[in-house]
Amino acid sequence: MKKTLSLFMVVLMILSTSIVFAEPAPPNWDISGTWSLILNNTYEREFRNLIQDEEGKVTGEFFYLTDDGWEEGGTLEGYVSGDKVYLYYERPAQYNYSGDFTGEIDWSGMSGEFKDSSGTEYSWVTTYGEPELLWDARVSGGGQMMADSGEESAKNGKPIFYKISFGGGSYVSNRDLYFDGLEVTFHNVSDPEVKGGKFVGDELVEMDFRFNEGVAKYTVNGTFNGDPGYSMIVRVEDFGEPSFGFEDTEEQEFYADNLRFVLKGEISYDSSNDFPGESDNDGKARNFLDRGNIQVDDLAGYGIIR
Repeated sequence: MKKTLSLFMVVLMILSTSIVFAEPAPPNWDISGTWSLILNNTYEREFRNLIQDEEGKVTGEFFYLTDDGWEEGGTLEGYVSGDKVYLYYERPAQYNYSGDFTGEIDWSGMSGEFKDSSGTEYSWVTTYGEPELLWDARVSGGGQMMADSGEESAKNGKPIFYKISFGGGSYVSNRDLYFDGLEVTFHNVSDPEVKGGKFVGDELVEMDFRFNEGVAKYTVNGTFNGDPGYSMIVRVEDFGEPSFGFEDTEEQEFYADNLRFVLKGEISYDSSNDFPGESDNDGKARNFLDRGNIQVDDLAGYGIIR
């Protein structure tokens, strides 16, 4: 899954990356409970009685330590999205003080930045509390892949590119499949019946993690342009974080997350027809992602889940 590019070309590609999702990603962690934290390496604070619902919404209380002991500072309200946490802190009205906790969650806890209503910023890190992982395996993310069609625009003579964009998430928790949607838009492909069409998934059928680390395949049933009776096989490889990188060699070999879409139904299409098979790993015929990011994890070593 590698190709040789000039450093200049790849930097331009990475700088142009821009994917925006209107809805927050489903939570990967549950942070319910009580947490101790250090604010700006000095001040002792606590998130108390955090309660997180199935959608990732969080409510709770904020306490701070004084010479007289712990005092309640105000309320917390926010959400967990993927590996990220956002909590809005508000003191009672007479204090006219609020702020935003933003941070990351991993096995060790949470850490991030706090910005109060005056614009002052602080760092924070938890010293007590354990997040609960909500899934045992996943394939999630979104982005876009492009390939030169070999044709040029009649208007300006510039190359015309094939383009497919996608977004969604599929998870396994305690051997149960959890589907958070899949949309694949075929903006421009060689097949006129597929060009401009959209696949929208409504059921996750199986997930297959039998390949090398970071490589998976999953199948989703759904509709194509609103017509039922279709399925989509997605083959993906997660290169890592970030999704683009270089092999440390003189040739500067470039790596990126890669994927392949196979549409099955009354109309069939395989993205490998238009997009070169740039991956030489298990599954093959996957094309580099030009924008966005894919995450593949199988913490429980499941193999095939149906």
